[in-house]
Amino acid sequence: MRLPFRRSPVNFGGTPAETELRDGWTVVLRYRDEDDHPGPWLVDLSHRRRWDFQNRHLAAQTPMDLPVPSEYGQVGIHGPLVINRMNRTQVAIWHLGRGPSPPTPQATSFTETTDGHCMLAFAGPGVPQVLEHLTPLDLFDPARAPPPGGKKQTERHALPREGTWGGGGGL
Repeated sequence: MRLPFRRSPVNFGGTPAETELRDGWTVVLRYRDEDDHPGPWLVDLSHRRRWDFQNRHLAAQTPMDLPVPSEYGQVGIHGPLVINRMNRTQVAIWHLGRGPSPPTPQATSFTETTDGHCMLAFAGPGVPQVLEHLTPLDLFDPARAPPPGGKKQTERHALPREGTWGGGGGL
């Protein structure tokens, strides 16, 4: 089976030193001269698989065997998968772990959104200082309440390593 050709909507303009083909995406693993940059780094995760799951009885569901966070804006991290409670009827699920991503479930409540938008991450030293210029929210305060309202077009999360964090939310 021939994989579809996919291209990230992001181009950093650097010269790739190492790339890898993943599910039709050419993924840059390392840029030439990146060791000369102390960070933080902007990382293109557009190739990572993402899904929306919608159900009017969302609280009683376990999409992809993941517990649905109880409040809007909460984020759960379960191994390689992240689940984000968007609103009363919808969660976003992201595969951010190593190894192959799970297949898209056949249930009609799932929509694969990987090709629908880009996904970026900040990594390395200085991330809080960069993010404080992008939003007035303190994304590193685990006690922060989720924002009011429903789904936002831009999601920004500071994620711990495991468990559920009550600080998620969009801008």
